[in-house]
This record gives sequence, structure tokens and C-alpha cells, in this order.
Amino acid sequence: MENRIDTPEWRCIGASVLGASHERTNLPNQDAIQWYPNLGKGPPLILAVSDGHGSPRNFRSDIGAKVAVDTATRVFRELFVEGDLGKERDKAIAIKDIAQNFWLPQKLVRDWKEAIKKHWQENPASDTDQAWQRVVEKDGQPAVAAIQKHPEIAYGATLLVVLVTDSFILYLQLGDGDILCVDSKSKVTRPIQRDPRLIANETTSLCMPDAWKEFQIVLQQYPQGEADKMPALILVSTDGYANSYSTEEEFLKIGQDYLRMIRGEGTERVARKLEEFLKETSSGGSGDDITLGIISRVEQGYKDEELKRMNSLEKNVSDFDTKISHLGSKHNSLSKVVSRHGQLLIVAFFLAIANIAFSSLLFFRINHLEKQQKAFEQHLTDVQQSLQNTQEQLQKLTQNQNKQPVAKPQTTSQQNRQR
Repeated sequence: MENRIDTPEWRCIGASVLGASHERTNLPNQDAIQWYPNLGKGPPLILAVSDGHGSPRNFRSDIGAKVAVDTATRVFRELFVEGDLGKERDKAIAIKDIAQNFWLPQKLVRDWKEAIKKHWQENPASDTDQAWQRVVEKDGQPAVAAIQKHPEIAYGATLLVVLVTDSFILYLQLGDGDILCVDSKSKVTRPIQRDPRLIANETTSLCMPDAWKEFQIVLQQYPQGEADKMPALILVSTDGYANSYSTEEEFLKIGQDYLRMIRGEGTERVARKLEEFLKETSSGGSGDDITLGIISRVEQGYKDEELKRMNSLEKNVSDFDTKISHLGSKHNSLSKVVSRHGQLLIVAFFLAIANIAFSSLLFFRINHLEKQQKAFEQHLTDVQQSLQNTQEQLQKLTQNQNKQPVAKPQTTSQQNRQR
């Protein structure tokens, strides 16, 4: 059973993903999200979500959405946290007066248009701009003339803002998108009902001439001691999320799902998974960009579990850092070993190259000597053959000489006869 807490703690998480269709057509994410404080812990907490329009004439709507959430968080912070209203004892009365007199929407629109005008002056559209060319091709010269006269048209975007304090919650919406509240019993409601005029792709926008008149504002107050009556969860999303579901009932069920996950796993773990959830939803649903911001009240019954998880997480991080440190030391030692081995490998490489060169030289030298040896042996064989032939000729000459008769010397009587 939950215990009442007079000053509830709140957490804010969120993610924005590029739509599957925009990814295929190489378009940027035209959604934006921002919260204050940056750590996402309050109260107070300010969450702003914006969806840039997708038509050709709104070719800078991604910038318009970023300017919108930046303007909203700044204005709300300066007015309700840092300004005089943040110091007043009964802030809710003053805020209600501001909301009913539309002073707040007028300031938001005025500051947004001033920032847009500055951006346009510093970054004027040119004929070389492909997006500007598409405006000319799709909407013609009348659209071009309108944008040149009112540059904010190119930056058109919606705006949804939620301010959570310890005693009241302020909801503000211009254009399509959804704000859901989930109570501690998992009942899902809409603090701001859908504008019946917003059919199909029609939406009100910051770029409209009297945009401040189109804002819907709801202030919910919670007296001291009734903090447990505050929503357990507040979800703020662009229309790409709801358009991914075929019925309103299916979409509203996400409030119960996220509350169950946060209670069971904690906000940190859900935050890590959120981008993956949104990508899967866009891919299987609308194909549009999807942005979701979640403000969760840390319920007492689940606060202890959250603290245990955080302590466990901190311990795991500490252990991980220690392991990283050890790994760093091992890495340094290994780097030195690798460096030494690298030097040895370089020396071995050059020795191998020298060995190959020497072996090649020795191979060619031996081959040359073998050829010389064969030539010498052939020459020696020829000489031996010639010598043998010479010996055979000498033997024949000797034999011929032995066969001729030997001449005898004549006697004196023979000589006298001859005379």
C-alpha cells in the first residue's frame, strides 16, 4: 500500500526518433523534445515537445520545432522557476490569471517568431536551395510570396508543454499531439481533449497569424497533503505515436504499459529502451517521426525499490570502473609488450627479406657454377676423345712402318758389278 508524501519526487525521460518513411526519403527528424532541469529530476519539471509540419512550404519545420521547445522551456523557467512567480506564495492563482488572459501563449508565440525571424535573416532561402525549389514546384509563386512576407511559415510547428510543481500541474497545447495522464490505479485520461477541428493532417500551428488564440490550457491544483492524487505518469507525444495505432483504446493502453514497466524496472532502464520502442512503433505503424516525453511521480511504495536499483546500479558502475582501471593497466602493459614484439617483428621482417635476397643470389650463383662445371666436363670429355683418337692414329702409323722390308747395305763385289 502506498504511503502519502507531501513533496513527491518526479523524473523525466524521453526520446525522439526519425520516422521510417523519413528515413527512406532522406528527410530529417522534424520532431523535437526538451526538458528542464537537464537531469530530469524535480519538482519543478518542465517538458516541451514539438512536431514540425511536413508539407513542402514548411521546409524548415525541423528548425522551427527545435526553436519551439527551446523557447518554451526558457520562458517557463524564467517565469515560473526563476522569476517573481516562482517566489510568490500562491503561485497557482497568479498562473491561472496568466493562463486565462492568454498572456503566456502570446509571449511564447512572440518569442518564437522573433527567434525565427533572426534565423531567416541569417540564413535566407536561395534559388540553389532544393527545399526552396520544391516550394516553387509544388505550391507556386503565391506560396513563395507568402513565405517571403511571413518567413515563420517555413518553420511551422506544434507545441505541447507540461509544468509540474509540488502543488499544481499546468498543461498547454497548440496543434496535434497527445498528453495522457495515468493515475496510481492505471486509469488513463486526457487532461486536454482533442481539438475536433484537427482532422487528418490538419493542425493549428505556431506559424498562424493569431496562433496564441489557438492554445488550450489546463491548470490542475493539488492542495497540500494530496500529492498522492497527482498523476503517477504523464506522457507527452507527437501525433506519429497515436497514428501508429488503429484505435483510441489501443493507443491509451500505452499509458498502462509504461506505468507497469517503470514500476517494475525503474525509469533509468525504461529510458535506455525507449528509443528502441519508438523505432519499432514507427516502423510497424505510421512511419512518421515519433517523440515521447514521460514524467513519472516516484511513488513511495516503489521509491525504495528505485533507490535499491539506483544503489545497485551505482555499485555496478563502481565495479565496472574498477575493472576498466584494471583493464587499462593491463592494456598499458600489453601495449609495451606489443611494442617490443613489434620492434622484433620489424627486425625479423628485414632479416627475412635479407635471407630471401641472399638465398636467391646463392641459388643463381650455384646454378651458374653448375653450368660451368657441365661445360668443363664436356670440354674434358672432348679432349679425352681427341687424345684417344690421336693415340689410335699413332698406333696405326707404327704398325705400317713395321710391315715395310728393311734395306741391306751393298757389298764391294756388288758395287764393282754395278760399275
